[in-house]
Amino acid sequence: MFNLSFLNSAILSGLVAALIPVIIHFFVKYRPKMVKFSSLKFIKKIHQNKARYIKIRQLLLLIIRILIILLVILALARPVIKDLFTSENWQNHAPTTTAIIIDNSFSMNYLLKNKTGLVCAKDRAKAILDMLSEKDRIMLLTLTPKFNNKHKYFTDKAEIRQELESISITDNPARLQDIIISADEELQKIDEINKEIYLLSDNQAYNWQSLNFDKFELTSDLFVMNPLNSGEETSNLATLSAAHIPALLTSNGKPKVKAVIKNFSNQKQEDILVSLNVNNLTKAEKAISLNGNQKKSVVFDLNIHSTKNSFGDVSIKDQVLPDDNKWYFNYDPNKKPKILLTTNKPVKREFAAALDLITNGDWDLVAPQALALQDIEQHQLLILYKLEEISAKLKHFLAEILNKDKSVMLVPNAKAPGDNLSKWLQQEGAQLQNLTREDSEVNYVNYLHPVTSILTKEMFSKVRINKMWKSKTKGFSPLIGTPSGALISIKDKLLLCSINFEPGWTNLASQPVFPVLIYNIANFLGRYDSDLQTYEVGSPFAIQDKGELKCKLPNGETLPLLVEHKNSENFTRTDWQGHYFIYSQDDRLRKIVSYNTSRAESNLSRLSQKEMEDIESHSSQIHFLNNKTWKQRILTSRYGYGLWKILLWTILALLIIEMLLAYSGKWSFKKSK
Repeated sequence: MFNLSFLNSAILSGLVAALIPVIIHFFVKYRPKMVKFSSLKFIKKIHQNKARYIKIRQLLLLIIRILIILLVILALARPVIKDLFTSENWQNHAPTTTAIIIDNSFSMNYLLKNKTGLVCAKDRAKAILDMLSEKDRIMLLTLTPKFNNKHKYFTDKAEIRQELESISITDNPARLQDIIISADEELQKIDEINKEIYLLSDNQAYNWQSLNFDKFELTSDLFVMNPLNSGEETSNLATLSAAHIPALLTSNGKPKVKAVIKNFSNQKQEDILVSLNVNNLTKAEKAISLNGNQKKSVVFDLNIHSTKNSFGDVSIKDQVLPDDNKWYFNYDPNKKPKILLTTNKPVKREFAAALDLITNGDWDLVAPQALALQDIEQHQLLILYKLEEISAKLKHFLAEILNKDKSVMLVPNAKAPGDNLSKWLQQEGAQLQNLTREDSEVNYVNYLHPVTSILTKEMFSKVRINKMWKSKTKGFSPLIGTPSGALISIKDKLLLCSINFEPGWTNLASQPVFPVLIYNIANFLGRYDSDLQTYEVGSPFAIQDKGELKCKLPNGETLPLLVEHKNSENFTRTDWQGHYFIYSQDDRLRKIVSYNTSRAESNLSRLSQKEMEDIESHSSQIHFLNNKTWKQRILTSRYGYGLWKILLWTILALLIIEMLLAYSGKWSFKKSK
């Protein structure tokens, strides 16, 4: 049975206008003109001959006028028919405007049966092109904004086939929701019956879980296909982190590199070769085995003389998905953090000893009321230690510090923050709500952040928390947490502690992990070019030099830079994993910045059938297609040619008939006279 739909269904309410001729016919009576005759025999004769003809003609006129009104309303409502097409007559659809979105995030580089997901997606895109005719218009998009900016136009099939070959894997994909909404907006600018979006993706769960359905209202049909949907279990190994550990923090007094490797499959993986590469040379290799879903730390002795501005990576050999095999890092053990601590209270011995160890005693202490602008300029990290209140001048300094890409660390007191301190914290998105005295232990460590990347929950196994502030934060990432909340959280260069590192609060300061934690915090926040600082692709970094410079990108390209003022510019072309080298014009190396992509796709966790059904329930425009029936689903969802042309010709024919009937009545009346 035909599936009739109306593109402008709201106009159908005008069908009630078909009652107008009926109302006129029954309620509007024309009074006949009185004519005097000497005899009624002629009137009776006319009545007998014409009465039946007049009734039939009036009934036909009434029906025709009703039909004209109905058909005009139906034509304006633009009726179309679905379910008429098969693979044999697929070209019989109305003009179609299509956007094809290729997921080119790194998980699409997964190799299965000698083909990657990206290659399979390109093959599926070509099959979709074969289902379009020459009158259709197509646009090709990816998760790479730069590609989309160059290809954000509608073209024909031949050009799209050429553009497909230029798509490659990106380290810095855009949000899936943003690309879909952008495609839908472009489609709405085109006045065609059929508007279709095809998303060719491996359906990574994290992509869809971040969708905000309150802001995801589509007007076009979105067809989602996983061209790699083989039903086979996927396997992947990934390097989750790597960092330089200075000799100061190691048990044997020698520098090390610590990395974390994970097996994301359910099967045991043996003889995994892990390599340490420093300054483009392989310095060490180890073979490890990992059980299913196991994560393991691998530690290398750094048996080389560490020079200034060294860089390296830890890599594994995994050909199934190579894009998360390496983790890049850089280090310079000769530099010390620049730390300034301000307080009116005595600094506890454990905390001061940790700062002495990290800086060789080269840190400064100043009272809040004596703090000057010169102090701010000479230091990178300001520690607010047990302050209950801040002055208006200090509040101004804090704003200046964060604006200049410097850092602030807050260590709380047992008393609630005063008005100025509370207002400043609220301005930054944080609140210290109430002080609790519930005994707890550490149950969370954020191994993805540079501060805690070399730490594990096991290192905190003997740490007990006796007193802590319950904090409410917005935009902060927890670094270390307990069942009661976050112990330490961070937002950009603002680090918020919920505890004081002294007895009565916690025994953390007496544990071996404490100097490691403080070292990581101090070097991450207290140095302009921290060896712990690794960036996620796409985020900018500050150029802390001035003059004529140049930057060598991970892809080998070199870009000239002109910086007029120190710390005045950010470098934004950071779309690739790897090392970015800043040189002066005389080729002296000034800075190394290491970038890694998020490992959110490494587990290859895809949407379940139930999750896909839940997404479809949120939007009637979203359709997940399987690899067996996808062609038929697309064909039967398209609209055929609009019926409005047929309706207009029918209306024209009815108008001619109506005029002929109307004039035939006048003609017969004249003849009868």
